[in-house]
Amino acid sequence: MKRNILSLLVALFATLQVAAQTYDNLWKQAEINAQKDQPKSEIAVMKKIIAKASAAKDYGQLLAAEMRQAILWREISPDSLTPHVKRMEAEVLKVKDPALKAVRYAVLGKVYRDSPYGIEVDEAALDLSDDVSLVQSTSSSSLSQRDVNLKKSCEFFKKALEQPELLAKHTSTEYVPLTLKGVDGSSFNNDLLHLIGFEADSKEAYHLLYTYYNKVGNRGAACLCAYKLIEKYRQDDVREVKKSKYLQTIDSLIQVYQDIPEAGELAVEHFRFM
Repeated sequence: MKRNILSLLVALFATLQVAAQTYDNLWKQAEINAQKDQPKSEIAVMKKIIAKASAAKDYGQLLAAEMRQAILWREISPDSLTPHVKRMEAEVLKVKDPALKAVRYAVLGKVYRDSPYGIEVDEAALDLSDDVSLVQSTSSSSLSQRDVNLKKSCEFFKKALEQPELLAKHTSTEYVPLTLKGVDGSSFNNDLLHLIGFEADSKEAYHLLYTYYNKVGNRGAACLCAYKLIEKYRQDDVREVKKSKYLQTIDSLIQVYQDIPEAGELAVEHFRFM
C-alpha cells in the first residue's frame, strides 16, 4: 500500500514538473541535446512536450513534438521504423478527438514522405485505380516501395486536412519551433491549419488552404497560400523565361494583393525573375 502511494506521489510530482516548465524551456533543452548528439535524451524531452501539449490541447506544440520524435526514432533505429509506424497507424484509429486525430495523421504523412525506402508496405492494400498520374509515372505495372509510401503520405495528409474549419480554430500562442515548414504564423493567426498544410507542402494542400482563407476573408493568408500554390505549378526552368506564365501570374497576384504587407513576398519573387 505504501509503495503504491509513493509511486503515485512520484508520478504526480513528475507531472507537476512538466506542467511548470514552459514550451520555450523544453525546446531549448531539446536543442542542447541535439547539439550534443543525444537523441535518446532529446526523445525524453519530446515526451514531456507531448504530455504537456496533450493535456493543454495545444495542438501546434503537439504536432511539432510528435514530428520531431518520429525523426529521432528513425535515426536511432531504422530497422524498427516499420513496426513503430504500424503501431502509430493502429493508435490513430482509436483517437476520438478530431484535432488530435488530424495531428497524428499529419505525423504519419511526414514519416511516410521522409522515409520512402524505410517502411515496408503491402502494395495490394492501396487502391490505385483513381491515381492515373502515379500509375503512368512508373516504368512497370507494379509500384515501387517508394511510390507506395509517397502515396500513403499523401493519403494521410489528406485525412489530416479533412476539417479545415476545425483546425483553424486551434491556435498556438507560445513558442513553436521552426521544425515546421510554415511562414510567419501571424498571418494565419498561428492556427493548426496552416501548420499542417505547409508541412504537407502539396498543390492540393495549398489549394485547400487558399480556398478556406479566401472564404473567411483572411486576405494575407490567402495571398501567401496562392503564392505557394503557383510555386508548385511553375516550370522547372522558369529562370530562363523572363515573361513566363509563372511571372505573369505573380504580377497578377501583386495586383490583387498590393494593399497588404504579404504582397511583399510576391514582389521579392517578381524581382528574382526580372
